[in-house]
Amino acid sequence: DLRRGPDEKVGFGMSAETLMRRVSGGLRVAKDLMAAVRLDLFADLETATSPEELALKRRLSKESLALVLARLASLGLLLHRGGTYRNSEAASRFLRKGRPDYLGLRLEEMVAEADRYDPLTRLRSR
Repeated sequence: DLRRGPDEKVGFGMSAETLMRRVSGGLRVAKDLMAAVRLDLFADLETATSPEELALKRRLSKESLALVLARLASLGLLLHRGGTYRNSEAASRFLRKGRPDYLGLRLEEMVAEADRYDPLTRLRSR
């Protein structure tokens, strides 16, 4: 019998708000990473830099850049201290153009593949 007993609580594991926040956050972080790779921001983040300094240098929106840097820090790609950000060891190794282990081109390929991926069409094809 798969029906719940009278003393069992019904739960979905997470609220609708939590689900939407997680999905939205995942999409934003992926887009933030690609924007940072395409703008080669990791080159400027080898030394601790404030969002204001980097925005001025790169002619970017200070507010938007601050959000991107914060999300990249949440991934462990940047270190945040005292209002400044700098590359983590992983970012320096994998996200700096010209480094032997640079992954930017592979990330670009992944994005292109994701853009081509259309689950709706695949699900409807017979």
